[in-house]
Amino acid sequence: MSKLMAALLAAFSAASSAAGLENLGQLSQTEFEQLSGDLVSALSYKAISPGDPLGLLGFDVALEATATRLSNPDVMRAAGGQGYQLFGLPRLDVHKGLPLALDVGAFYAPVPGMDASLYGAELRWSPMEGSLVLPAVSLRGAYTVLSGSEQLDFHAANAEIVVSKGFLFFKPYVGAGLVHGTSTPLVSGLAEVSQWQRKFFAGANLNLGLFNLALEIDRTGHANSYSAKAGFRF
Repeated sequence: MSKLMAALLAAFSAASSAAGLENLGQLSQTEFEQLSGDLVSALSYKAISPGDPLGLLGFDVALEATATRLSNPDVMRAAGGQGYQLFGLPRLDVHKGLPLALDVGAFYAPVPGMDASLYGAELRWSPMEGSLVLPAVSLRGAYTVLSGSEQLDFHAANAEIVVSKGFLFFKPYVGAGLVHGTSTPLVSGLAEVSQWQRKFFAGANLNLGLFNLALEIDRTGHANSYSAKAGFRF
């Protein structure tokens, strides 16, 4: 827990200049591929949520913070960032329950150090809603897109499975999936990079009435991400 919070605090102390990315044209193709891998790890969708459905009247509204430990901070520096190993990302996240064990979700995130924003959405279905004995199992598809960058177009799609089991107000969960990310440079001399990354994650959700807390550790590709979430879940 202390390592997670230290990572988040360190990331956001540097977030104001973490990644400007004004100098993509200075990168080689190999460096751009390395940068793209880190961006998929850092910017792709992270739900920070267990696998059980919210139900027709359910909702989840939260503020979230994620710190990703970059694999290639020197390349980030060469692209115009400051080369911090931790890339911080704050988010506003909303989930709503629907009939038929379906949930929808969306988030908005200003990208620190860039005049750009990140948007994402998810659709989740729970074929097993969970019980006193059985865990909840859900299948999730998600999409993320970067908007406003003058030198880079980026989008990513996730396909995931999540398993969770509640114990009173405490609910741990684990999951795995695949992420497909595409980085398109808007400068000459570089080619588009499209890549698949494997994703594994584990977390825990603590619900105290309406107030809700969650922590999650995620490994997408070669980078680890540490997330914290606080909000209201019913």
